This record gives sequence, C-alpha cells and structure tokens, in this order.
Amino acid sequence: MKATRRRFLAWGYGAGIGLGFDFARRANARQPNFAVSFDAAVENYTPLADYSFGTGAAPRGATRIADADILASFFNHWAANLRSPTATINTENQRYMPFSSRENFVFAEDALELTATLPHGGGLGSVVVTANAAGSRTLAVSDASAICVGRVVSFGERQLANQHVTLGCGIRGKLADGDSVTLSFDLSATGQEAITLSETVSATSTHRALAQILVDRINADARLSALGIAAIKGTSPGSYWITYPRLNNPGGPPFGRAANGSMQWLSLSAGRNGSVTHERKASVFLTWVTGREGNNITLNHPVTAQAGQKLHLMPSKMMERSDAYQGISATIPLADTEGLEIGQAVTFGYNDRQYRPIVSKTVDSITVNDGVNVTEGLFVTSQPIWLAKVAAEVKNSNIMTFEAIPAGVSVGQQVIRQDTNPNNNVKVVAIDRTSSPQKVTLSGRVTMPVDGTALFHPPIHSGQIWSKVGYTPGEFGRDWIALELKCDLPDSADIGAWPAFWLFRDPYQLTDMPTPKDSASEIDMTDLFVYWSNLSTNSHRPANGKPTTEIYRNTAFHNGEYVVGNNMGLKTRKIQAIWSTDQVFYYIDGILVWARNFTYNRSARAQIAANLAVGTTSPNFTGNGFFPLDFSRFPMKFRLRRLRILAAAD
Repeated sequence: MKATRRRFLAWGYGAGIGLGFDFARRANARQPNFAVSFDAAVENYTPLADYSFGTGAAPRGATRIADADILASFFNHWAANLRSPTATINTENQRYMPFSSRENFVFAEDALELTATLPHGGGLGSVVVTANAAGSRTLAVSDASAICVGRVVSFGERQLANQHVTLGCGIRGKLADGDSVTLSFDLSATGQEAITLSETVSATSTHRALAQILVDRINADARLSALGIAAIKGTSPGSYWITYPRLNNPGGPPFGRAANGSMQWLSLSAGRNGSVTHERKASVFLTWVTGREGNNITLNHPVTAQAGQKLHLMPSKMMERSDAYQGISATIPLADTEGLEIGQAVTFGYNDRQYRPIVSKTVDSITVNDGVNVTEGLFVTSQPIWLAKVAAEVKNSNIMTFEAIPAGVSVGQQVIRQDTNPNNNVKVVAIDRTSSPQKVTLSGRVTMPVDGTALFHPPIHSGQIWSKVGYTPGEFGRDWIALELKCDLPDSADIGAWPAFWLFRDPYQLTDMPTPKDSASEIDMTDLFVYWSNLSTNSHRPANGKPTTEIYRNTAFHNGEYVVGNNMGLKTRKIQAIWSTDQVFYYIDGILVWARNFTYNRSARAQIAANLAVGTTSPNFTGNGFFPLDFSRFPMKFRLRRLRILAAAD
C-alpha cells in the first residue's frame, strides 16, 4: 500500500481546508517537491554532520559514536535551557541520567539505546503458570491467593500473541419500545466486509440483559471469532467489553491499520436509535484478572501460555463502577476495594484528566477528593502513585511533613509537586511515620506551599542527548537544513514511553548568539505518545513560532489508512525533516507527510535532541492513562542508529 501523494495549488485543495500558500514568497529552487522522496529532495545537499551510533563499523564518512566519551564530545546529556541535568519539561516521570549511567546509555553494535529503567522493580512479584493454555481466558497458576480481581498482570517483554486491546462499551438511559442499539465492526484492514449487529429494545428490557445479548451475539459470530474478537459482560449493569489481538498480517504495509502487528486495525462504532444511550467509551491495552477460583484465574482476554512460564503481577488494578450511572459524584461504588490504599491515585478514563487520591473507602466503594463523571464502559484504574498534602509550607528544604504518609510511599520513590512542572525530580531517602507530624526526607531541596500536594511514584531513570552545535537556516549560506534520524522507536506495548526527536533551544541560556529578542521555535520531527490506548501515534508540529499555515497534508497519514493503529515501533524507521527560515517539511521513511509555512525565530540556534521520556503527571496527558502500568515493559528502549544533518543554499 502506497501513500497518497498530491501537489496542491495556491488556493487550497478542497475539503474545507485552506492552505494559505503565498506562492511568490515560497517559490525558490530548493523548496521540496511534494511528490518526491526525502532522499531525492536532499540529493544535492552538503553534509554538515553524520553520526553513526554503536560499537560496530560506521558507514563511510560518518563519525562513529561508540562509547560515552565520544558521545560527550558531540552531545550534552541535558538541554541548555533547563536548570539541572535531571530536569524534566512536561511534568514527566523520568529522571534523566548522565552519560556515565551505563544502564541508560547502552552501546549496542548497531545503535545507542536510550534506555528507560525502573531501578527498584516496582511490581508485586510473580506467579508460575502450572498448565499449558491455548487461546483461553482461564489460567492455572502456582498460587492465586495474593491476586485480587482487577489486578494488572503481564507475561513480560514482547509477548505479542498475548497483547490485546480491550474496548469498554456501555448502555444506559431510558429503554423504550422500538429503540435499537447497533455495533458496526469495520474489518477493512483484514480485507473483509464490515459486520453490523443490531438489537431491538423493548420497554421491559434491562441494561444488563441487553448488554449480555450483544456479548452473546459477538461470541457466536464465526467471522469475528476467527479474527480473535471476543466479548465479555462488564461489572456495571449496561457495560460490556470487546477484546481483539494484534493484527497478524505478515505481508501487510509498513504503516497503518493493515500493518502487521497493528493494534488499531479494528474500527468499532456503537450506535443507537431512540432514547437509549449506547457508547464506546474506553480503549485499553492491558491484561488484568476478572475472576479467581482457587488457583485458577480468569483474564479479560484469551492468552496462550506454557507451564513454567512466569506471570508478573503489577501494582495497578482495573475496575468498573458496580451500579448504573447516577451522575457526578466523589463516591464510586465498586465490586470490591481489595488492594486499594488511602492516598493512592486513581484515574477515571478520559472524563477526568487528574490523578485523584482515595480519601476514604469501604468494602464496596471509594471516595476521592472531588466529583467525577464515571459512566458505564469507563474504567476506574488505580495507579502506582500516591498523593498527600503537606502539613506545612516547605521553603527550600529537604524535609516535608504530613499528617499521614500514605502506606504506599517508600524509600527510593521520586517525588514532585502535583500539577506543577517540577523542573527537578528528587527522591525519598528516609521516612519517619512515628513523629507528629510525619516526616519525609528528600535527596534535594524543594519548595511547596502550605496547600501543596506531593506526588510520589516509582523511580524511573532514562536518557537523552542534545547536540553541542546549534543550527539555524539563513546562516553561513545555509538556507535549507535537512535532518534524518534512523532509529527504532519503542513498541506500542511500552505504555508510557514518550520518545522524541526534535529541535529547541532557549535563547536566554546561550553564549554564542547576540541577546535574543524572542524565544526560539520548537520543531518536533516526532513526538510519539505511547498511551495505554495507543490512539496517538506520531505528532509533527512546529511550535512557539509565529502563526503557521499548512501547505501540504498527506491525507493517508492524517485522516486515512496510515494514522489509526500505525505502530511506529514495529520496524526501523527514518524520521526526517527539511527546514528553512519560513517552512518545514516532515517525512517518515522518505514519504512526505506534512508541510507548513512558519517563521523560525532565529534569535538562537536550535539544539538537536533525542530523548526517551516516560509518562507524565500533567493534566494535559493523563486523560489517557499516560503512566507505565505494566512494569514488565522495562527496560524501554529508543534505539538511535544514525543521525545526519545536511544543508543547501537556494
């Protein structure tokens, strides 16, 4: 399957999208032709730098970066605009480490692996599978006594056959005679026709019975079963779940829904007629326990396992409300609250973008710090995160005090202030629960107001590189600059991984430029959010400059077959861009995917950066559960193979 390529005229290309193309301003010899590949566009460019990462032989003309000492000759381990090497930008969870950290900067033969690690584990241990299972939801394990219903589990690294998507659906509202609910399964990625199921409602129907009918019909459909699509009745009266595996399509295209290993090959629409409400609410890429009897556990989707294999237990729990939706409330009824702690953070699907602490609980409900909107089909997820308000203002001190420190807080965890870009993650080095108020001692000094909330989470370490040389078009006869990173991005199973290849530099931190008049622009060649829902794949955007206008959009990538489910981490990719003072062109594997007019603020030369962030506590991102809930995914890797920088004059 080939990408759709079209050249668009100055007045736009229809579909209501105006390009704002100033032809007289843009016409020049070097502007890339929309129809040609990246290699063709830069054929006559001059190399400025060429770095080959890894201990193996470098290509001819490339500089071999084979160890930390050589790396430090050309790159820094932190950005010039940040106040410390461990600082983060978007309230991220990781703590960036120096090049001397061999666990986070791993030199393989063919790549430098920026590696995210969880130094002290963080899981709850593991159990052993005691009998073979083939496509079954039931699993026999050595000891299920410590496994509560809802517990997130994992078979470990790269168990592709056991990685499924779970879609949460819900039926609610008034049921009246003649109403109907429908489910449409778009199977075009498999080359098959769509399947639509419809069920008529009567006034005597119940939400629970209607959901069960849909579950039974899905499981009875031979075509759906052949594709691994299955359904399960949920906990709420009108909730049900639909699960499906990765796409098995070895001959598929390199991108998109039909690509081998795609996680978003199935497009599901939940429809209705009449007063009833029928919605597809959540998309989750996790495995969890839905039932337990003796040493047999039931999972949310079928798995294949061998006797002797380990099943890893995670500190998170997946739940649903146990009653019908009653409106916004701080108290959420649950089937049980086993394994939940006061102060532990929970999230409520995409309807609530905050980590909310549990302030009280009973055997069948939790109460959080504010009202939330939790309808049928949304998952309530406990996080490996703990929140507590400080008992007194903290002024540049390494001591914080609390009325009560949550039981889940432990030595070695990182701590930041909730809802604030921390700029520096510090760690817990001591805990005193015997004093009044209770005390936490930190590895560094912090400041927090009297009403501030401290957020504690597992200690995640990672790596990044920033070029020592800054670049900007329009200098030294370089009107156009091209960049290409050959790399292996984290797999979409690595929930929380956030790799980026981008350009930025804060002009107020520079010494090699005149005093700037405005802030430097940001250009993201890739800013890959690996949410637990895997709905966001690749983000290309210039930012922080003057207003931008689009001049080209490859519709196959942006609203066609290459966007949904495009698993960038399934093969080695080339992430590329061509950049001038007023334009930027973005490519993936040589294919132009987007181009924009924008003015680059040349007050400062931009650093070239590659980094592997891991999740964030920012409300901008937590709506999709952007935290690594499956700790068996560590170590996560962003493998840098080769970085090329080229330039040309008009």
